[in-house]
Amino acid sequence: MGDTTMATLTGSEKQIAWAERIRAERIQCIAADADTYSKEEPEFREELLAALAAFVATVAPASWWIEHRGWMGYEMRTAMPKLAARRLKGAF
Repeated sequence: MGDTTMATLTGSEKQIAWAERIRAERIQCIAADADTYSKEEPEFREELLAALAAFVATVAPASWWIEHRGWMGYEMRTAMPKLAARRLKGAF
């Protein structure tokens, strides 16, 4: 993920601190998941990392990360493109 720009989280100081930890864990989980595809399906890996980058760049409410803290890699992977599209349309 390297130089990915992340949305500035919004909420209380406590929410932001908590959401930053959750977001970092989810990014690490999905990036590790993407690495499993690096040799067999490099295109899918790149698409997954691009979707993750777009997602973390658009989801700013700390409350969203807190409410979805239990989501694992699969749930995040399937939600990322849909949620990023909603964010770009102003739904967040």
